[in-house]
Amino acid sequence: MTDLRTFWPVGNTPSDEISIYEGPQVFIANYEVAPARERTVFAAYWLQAEVLNGGLLQFFSNDTGVLAPEAVAACRSISMPCSEEQRTPLP
Repeated sequence: MTDLRTFWPVGNTPSDEISIYEGPQVFIANYEVAPARERTVFAAYWLQAEVLNGGLLQFFSNDTGVLAPEAVAACRSISMPCSEEQRTPLP
């Protein structure tokens, strides 16, 4: 059996330090003080989890929509292009 910690290498769950469930202000406050590595993995994890489970509508409709700008930044920081960027190279 695969060790699930290999998919989430910075903690036990993606919500230990950062909350998406208490509104934008709490999310931003938690997100800004988290280490850069944890912020990146957190945002990329939730984007992938929601999109693979129910698509972009689910991502934006659920509490995870609060981190949309952070998810884009996370994808860029790990060189994971967004759909439009796959057609147009970044400068």
